[in-house]
Amino acid sequence: MGDTFAISSRVFAWQKQLSINTDRQLWLAKQGDTAIGFMLSSLAPATNSVHIDALVVVPEAQRQGVGRHLIDQLCATTKSAQAAFHSLQIGGGAESLLAGVPTASEATDFFAHYGFRTQGTAIETQTSNVATYQPPAALKELPAAVRPAQAGQQHELSSFLHSQPTPAHAHLERALHHGRRLSDLMVLWTAAGIQGICQLGFEDSPLPIELSFPYPLPRPWAQIGTIALHPELGDEYLALLLDACLRRLHNTGVNSAVITTALQQPIHEQFALEAYHSFHPMHMQLK
Repeated sequence: MGDTFAISSRVFAWQKQLSINTDRQLWLAKQGDTAIGFMLSSLAPATNSVHIDALVVVPEAQRQGVGRHLIDQLCATTKSAQAAFHSLQIGGGAESLLAGVPTASEATDFFAHYGFRTQGTAIETQTSNVATYQPPAALKELPAAVRPAQAGQQHELSSFLHSQPTPAHAHLERALHHGRRLSDLMVLWTAAGIQGICQLGFEDSPLPIELSFPYPLPRPWAQIGTIALHPELGDEYLALLLDACLRRLHNTGVNSAVITTALQQPIHEQFALEAYHSFHPMHMQLK
């Protein structure tokens, strides 16, 4: 896919540090002594699924069956293990490099020919022109405040994340314990305590900026990643949290940000977010 989804070795170092799933495998395809492709896979017992977290074949070796061979090996290994895994997912896992198959990619046809089918709706990411950011005029004043997390707040942060066992909360829990830079977490406080958290990524953050794939955008880059909000709070509190994040990025000299968390259309319009990348979740039932 060229430079659009380029990554660096920093992504893999970060993944290895954060990984809590020991059922992961790296598959390496070689031609003689030369590596020509690789695949990362992981098991997700909670959903009885196997995730292909990455599948890469160098351009000169594409259309020669390398990707198909890698998937065949994964399927054979999964079946021989006699585990209760019912489906094979493309991306979308806790440690996947992409949320699914890029919509603008020929890879969609490759996976469809193999037997994968699209699942659900497309997953979208957005961008914000942080350099010219102004808070929305309709932003409501609320009895809440948003501040960067500080040392000594780990217990309160962890208690909030444990209160709502969702994938977003689990991701932030890993970042809290392994990210090493609490200030990248923006925290929404109310009279009830912590009610929301948003993870930011800067170019020097432990969370690799490459995971937002910001290359066509003006530097300096940032990303607005996982957001966890108390389920009883409405969109006005989400808007307050997002505004605080964007103002912080603007004040620190960031020019553009990629929002990689799922946001509803009213928020897109309120903050003048622009569509960026689109991914199709794809899956195949395992027999």
